[in-house]
Amino acid sequence: MDSARSLKSKSKFLKFFNSLKKEDKVAVFAHAGCVDGIISSFFIDKILERQGIKNKKISFISYKKEVFEEVSEIINDFGANKVIILDINVENVDFKGFIAFSKKYDFLFVDHHPKPPELKASEKIIKSVGDDCTAFLVYIFGENIFDSKKFDWLVRAAMVSEFSFKSKENLDFIKEKY
Repeated sequence: MDSARSLKSKSKFLKFFNSLKKEDKVAVFAHAGCVDGIISSFFIDKILERQGIKNKKISFISYKKEVFEEVSEIINDFGANKVIILDINVENVDFKGFIAFSKKYDFLFVDHHPKPPELKASEKIIKSVGDDCTAFLVYIFGENIFDSKKFDWLVRAAMVSEFSFKSKENLDFIKEKY
């Protein structure tokens, strides 16, 4: 699997967002009660706004067994045709459910949790392999879509909460502001 900050990963991210049409209904799911999940979904909302997507639903989900049944129910009730999953450690929560979900929906999955060997590489999956949190990935991949500089302080808060400062490069980025 390629490094999440590679051009290939950014290309996956942009390909998904470039495929969106104004009439699409987009469901976004992020980890509840987690700074990284909340901030990454905020950045996704800004990207969707910039692209003129008005039909969107952002949901925060807690880790629990068979969570993707709940996710599917929300998607179907809302009538979403595009789905974004952020900062969900699917491998340890509901891997079987995620695999079934991935065969059913047009989605993008951006996450920083370790990738298990069973998770196959896909154009729809971006997994960080280092100390980058999900919010930082969304921030850098979407920087030309939304006014990311306006929120440089916010991405740094997510990075601190997720211990992204463990890498020297990320620590230097955080220190540029603080």
